[in-house]
Amino acid sequence: MKALLNIIYLVKRLIDDGYGNTTIFDVCYIPRSHPRNDPLGCYVRNVNSAETFNGLASLGFADPQRAKNLMDPGFCVNYCGNYLFKYAALGKGKDCRCGKDNSLAAYTELNDTECNITCVGSKTDMCGGEEAYTVYDTSELPSYKVPKITINEKLDIIHNLENNPQYKGCIADSPFCNRRTLNAASETFTNMTVDKCIDFCKKGGFNYTGLEMGTECYCGNTYDPTNLKTEECSTSCPGNNSQMCGGPLALSVYEVPPLTSAHSVTPASVLGLSVGLVAGFLLICLGIWFYLRRRPKKQSDFSDESCSSNISSDDDKINT
Repeated sequence: MKALLNIIYLVKRLIDDGYGNTTIFDVCYIPRSHPRNDPLGCYVRNVNSAETFNGLASLGFADPQRAKNLMDPGFCVNYCGNYLFKYAALGKGKDCRCGKDNSLAAYTELNDTECNITCVGSKTDMCGGEEAYTVYDTSELPSYKVPKITINEKLDIIHNLENNPQYKGCIADSPFCNRRTLNAASETFTNMTVDKCIDFCKKGGFNYTGLEMGTECYCGNTYDPTNLKTEECSTSCPGNNSQMCGGPLALSVYEVPPLTSAHSVTPASVLGLSVGLVAGFLLICLGIWFYLRRRPKKQSDFSDESCSSNISSDDDKINT
């Protein structure tokens, strides 16, 4: 049965990537290393209990969060952790919901077999059931650093991004190998900041820089913008929590400012410097020439002339 499910899943991914693209000749997906841990269990909401996995709605975000053909535990755990929620809950194979510290009080744990729907973004993971959630504790992530800011501070940072003229938006990255949205150059920085990524791309002469998953930096000169909601770039920069560094397959894109004249070396600047040096050299030579032409004769020159005239005069007397 499991082998049959794997075959069905593979055929589905071969036929359609979820973006309207036929992928029968392109089945290479970028490895995803989102932080994750083991699930707490499979939970169903108690009868007559209010929904408590509605944290995203309380922030004014889409709830549940869905990622077309990308949802898996790593995606949801990272997204909820980015917004400082205690729990991440996955349901129906594609839904991601977030809960606060007391959210499990309204739920009862079931046998894991009740969470039997494969994640649309991972054939090896289960993402809940029709009425049940696979629940993770975001505070137990082995490699994730929780931002040291409040949720209100983070929301202010996100809402003020549009005031930055260099900010171009939260842009979808491609899940396929060699088809990154910004595919010219890349680097990883543990203590990533927006400025650090911009400087890296500036040195390469690129027009745009994109930050993803907190530590990834990408560069390019053009991109096909598939705009996401601003909050989908949910990861705070590790090196500066007051900046946003993308999200799961979501790029915070910035325009790279041109190199300043103090650092740039262009053909025009080289030509101007060369012309200036040549002109300066010619002016110096001309000045020396005029100086030599106009300088007064030395006294020794006059003495030689006087002596010559006296000798000529004595010769004349002898001849007479």
